[in-house]
Amino acid sequence: MDYKTKFFVISMLLIAILIRLPFILDKKIQKWDECYHLLVAKNMATNQFNPSLYQKLPIELDCKQWARNNVWLSKGPIGFIPLVIGYKIAHSNLIVMRLMTLIVVLFTLVIVYKAGQLFSQTTAFLSSLLAGINGLFMCISTARLSSDHIETVFVFFASLFMWFLLEFSIKKNKNFLFLSILAFGMAFLVKWIAIFLLLPSFLIVLYLSKAFKDFYVLIKYCLTCLIIFLIITLPYFLYLYLNHFDDFICFFGRIFSPITSVIEGHSGNFFFT
Repeated sequence: MDYKTKFFVISMLLIAILIRLPFILDKKIQKWDECYHLLVAKNMATNQFNPSLYQKLPIELDCKQWARNNVWLSKGPIGFIPLVIGYKIAHSNLIVMRLMTLIVVLFTLVIVYKAGQLFSQTTAFLSSLLAGINGLFMCISTARLSSDHIETVFVFFASLFMWFLLEFSIKKNKNFLFLSILAFGMAFLVKWIAIFLLLPSFLIVLYLSKAFKDFYVLIKYCLTCLIIFLIITLPYFLYLYLNHFDDFICFFGRIFSPITSVIEGHSGNFFFT
């Protein structure tokens, strides 16, 4: 990496930090959803395998209410890791916990830069810079919206998935295909079915890459990818089944509810999300 490239990358990261810093230093906890996610992270600090909104459920379990459960399954466990690390470093220090999310943002921008380099240095510069100053991404990573720290981790793994997928499509190295599924599985454990929005890109790349000799080889690699995905995700579901059976059944019964039903009056036209 030459001097100019180093200067740009450092400048791009500094810009991303500076525009987020005033929001990170804000000592007010955002009411939606940051307050819930911080509380879950605090409880996870003492029991990493049991993300919960309450240490002990004070009300009866209700599958139809997203806040009435023994285990917090509204989001997956992986997304809370940076917050848990921040809590363990400085306990209830809000700024430190937000700084952990900022670190995730910086790694995401580096991934965007590396993906852009597959096309050209200019593409790498522009894509990472635009990602760093993107208003929506900034609001998400600073908890200004209902999407916050958890979604920032999701963007990280989704970006990692796309980077590995691009590496595979260009270099035809099948190891990158398997790494992309690893990132896909981790993203699933952050925000569940949201990552399936990127599944068409995976199938399109497989079809266009022409990296497989025939249809049967393609099927073999698809099955391998499925096995990798299951190896990543099934252990947590097995843990839930054995230790929190009622919550597990509730979760699977409503896993598609965010896209099939209206939650707390949040509705709109066809394009509403």
